[in-house]
Amino acid sequence: MGTKASRTYISLAVIALSAGSVSIQAAFLGGCGDPSTSQEVASAAPSALATAQAPPSVGASASAPATASAGPGAGRGDGSGGGKRFGDAVAYVDGRPVAVLRFFEMPPSLRSHPHALLDGRTVPRYRLAEYVEALGYPLSKVKEVHLTGGRNRTSVLTRAELEKHRSDLNFSFSREIAGKPRVHWPASGIEVNTTIDVITAIAIYVDKEPPRFDPKSRKMMLPSGEALKGVAYTKPEDAPRGTRVYFDGKLAGTVKRKHLPDSVLSPRYTPSKPRFSLEKYLASIGVDPARVKQLTVVERDHVVLRLDEQAWKKASKEAEFSLAQGSEGRIIVHTTEGGAERSFDATSLLAFDKSPVPERVASAPVEPGGSKTDQPDVTEQPE
Repeated sequence: MGTKASRTYISLAVIALSAGSVSIQAAFLGGCGDPSTSQEVASAAPSALATAQAPPSVGASASAPATASAGPGAGRGDGSGGGKRFGDAVAYVDGRPVAVLRFFEMPPSLRSHPHALLDGRTVPRYRLAEYVEALGYPLSKVKEVHLTGGRNRTSVLTRAELEKHRSDLNFSFSREIAGKPRVHWPASGIEVNTTIDVITAIAIYVDKEPPRFDPKSRKMMLPSGEALKGVAYTKPEDAPRGTRVYFDGKLAGTVKRKHLPDSVLSPRYTPSKPRFSLEKYLASIGVDPARVKQLTVVERDHVVLRLDEQAWKKASKEAEFSLAQGSEGRIIVHTTEGGAERSFDATSLLAFDKSPVPERVASAPVEPGGSKTDQPDVTEQPE
């Protein structure tokens, strides 16, 4: 891919001359938004600052602000894009959505690796190669993995680079166990066309031909020679915009307002109070409600309801959901406890049978308030 991406660069250096003296001001950023380098680079100031510059092709793209959202309209790799907020980072395989990269929606088998910060703290990191394999795709069968980031830039990773950097090409979340996924590039460098910070989409190519990066136009090109618009081989209607449902870690379905059949209506449905049976909906997407041993309701990065096997059996016949106003399929789960109804916003439902419930899900505190107590995304300081 041509460019050795450096992990550390200086994003801004301003030299002000006044009254015969030199004043040096600098803003340091870790490579590709990685705060782990901010403290390391600071030790080099100010003597190295006057001459240090970002790598010629990597620095411009890596330090650009991440402002565009991904999904069907992302992934061109040309640096263009609007100023929309990030949406969920969807993982695609040959154009088919298979997961969303959020903390609780990661595959159950994916484990974290401890990473030491400069101040002595230890934080979790996840290996990109292991994430791809945990989704069910061995690297030996993967042609390329494309990571889309802010301004629709796309990093093209070959199988050889994924295998070479199995242990040091990592990602984390902007609030450690919550927030947006971001890349941590190898300190030793990696062969890649450009680097990104926050991940807005992951495209894994197994059977289909991956788009290629054209260095002249700086665009992603389809095998047909056309410029790529969106994630290759995807259909807009397949985008998982509604509540996601996972069964043993696999994406079983996504709630779509326009595709809910009458067969899943709740027995207590009325035109003024449209409700759907959660049990019937699970069955309609191939999840046998009788096999569910634990059901966890997640709202963004918060567990808002957890039902073990006995609690699910008790609640399943009356558990309902309604559609959030103005959404394409985001649901509100309704259960009854002690004669009183309880409602929970849900961005994902995690149902488990044979797969062990991952510790990050099993040990998470239940917070019925969900994102009402959420905090803005921040980066770890220092690292």
